[in-house]
Amino acid sequence: MRYNILDTAKSSATEARNLFRRHWDDIIGTIEEFLTSNPDATLLAPESASALASIDQDIEQDGRADDNTAEKLRDIIRIECEKLRENGNTIWRKRVLDLIEILQVSTLEVSGSPSCPDHTHYVGDRNKTAKMLKIILNFIKVNYPGDFREFRRIKVYGVQIYDHDFYIYSMCMPFAGVYYFKLEKKFSYSTIPALLFKELLNFSSNLLTMRDMIISSTKSVMSYITNPISESSDDAKIDKVKTSPKKKKNN
Repeated sequence: MRYNILDTAKSSATEARNLFRRHWDDIIGTIEEFLTSNPDATLLAPESASALASIDQDIEQDGRADDNTAEKLRDIIRIECEKLRENGNTIWRKRVLDLIEILQVSTLEVSGSPSCPDHTHYVGDRNKTAKMLKIILNFIKVNYPGDFREFRRIKVYGVQIYDHDFYIYSMCMPFAGVYYFKLEKKFSYSTIPALLFKELLNFSSNLLTMRDMIISSTKSVMSYITNPISESSDDAKIDKVKTSPKKKKNN
């Protein structure tokens, strides 16, 4: 809570559940209902939307991207850039292209060796993941001001690997100044050689789910920055990431 992050993970390291115990279910229910509702239609050009749907279908059928997929993505970028040029908004176009080049939309933390589990290390890296995802959201909001109705639907993801487990966390800002941190999925990989092949399919499926989450994140970011600014664009305030308190040294 020191970082304005509502941490929903069940852990002894967070007191959010105790702090809001009387209203916890209502708070989480309200946020989840909003996040699972149908978002407003994006303002991508019709041909771009059609091409994106085609790319999704190709990847679903083949299980991977190829040269044809890359060519379709280049066409989408070209179409959207032409649309922006037609509107005379060259500054906005430059911001979109800059974002494609430099923006980080996910994080990965490996919390120590699986042969030496350290719960303190795990909790520290989980908290660091939350702060890094908050930094990413803040970067998007500060550098690409836009419609908050689109921004609040952006989810960025962080992956943590600890003690043979993969943890996939998400963060978004469903309401101004409130950062919602959630464990979206947890899965393991086998440490028994005899079971590796048997569990490979399930493990691969989980990795693909993780990939799809990150792809959906980039799509929501692009939807936000390519839509025009509306009257509600300035109704969200960000909270800067504070430095962690210094640990007291024992004399």
